[in-house]
Amino acid sequence: MALEVKLLISLLWVAVCGFALLHRARLRQLTFWGLLLAALIGFLLNWAAVALEDVFWTDVWGVVEHATHLASAALLAAWCWAALVRTPKHDAAADDM
Repeated sequence: MALEVKLLISLLWVAVCGFALLHRARLRQLTFWGLLLAALIGFLLNWAAVALEDVFWTDVWGVVEHATHLASAALLAAWCWAALVRTPKHDAAADDM
């Protein structure tokens, strides 16, 4: 992938994270919103590492890229599980049956 495309995607992630930060009051209404925000920031760091990988320290940024991708995916999976599976509403509804 060309460096310009990687930089463009990184800028889009900056926009996504900026949008999330600007609307953090609404974001905080979500269950476990901190996990979601951390995952978004992690994906931003991932794409920054992808862009920097072509510029210098290829091996170092490659490791950082894969580590941030793994951590971000784990955070997003944890948020999905916590918000969608282990919500108090879900547990309460199961108790009522």
